[in-house]
Amino acid sequence: MALVLINKSLLIHGRRATIAQELYHTLGPVIDSPYFSASVLFEDGETASSAIELALVDRKLLKFLYMYLEPGDQHHERRDAFDKYWDDLE
Repeated sequence: MALVLINKSLLIHGRRATIAQELYHTLGPVIDSPYFSASVLFEDGETASSAIELALVDRKLLKFLYMYLEPGDQHHERRDAFDKYWDDLE
């Protein structure tokens, strides 16, 4: 369950981008990232994502989380799974 507050002063595209990001957060990934500007999770301290669709990296991350990780996996298990599967995800 999530509660998301959207600033009504945002223009429609900004609202859509905020909704896309917050919906994505409810699926698991909770931290924004300064590394992939096309990602709905992009934020570098000054600029937030304007993406309203999932980028390839967003789709890959969800597939990786849901297909190859289990709750309670340790760091080395997550790293091993990443090394084994990430490059083959689309």
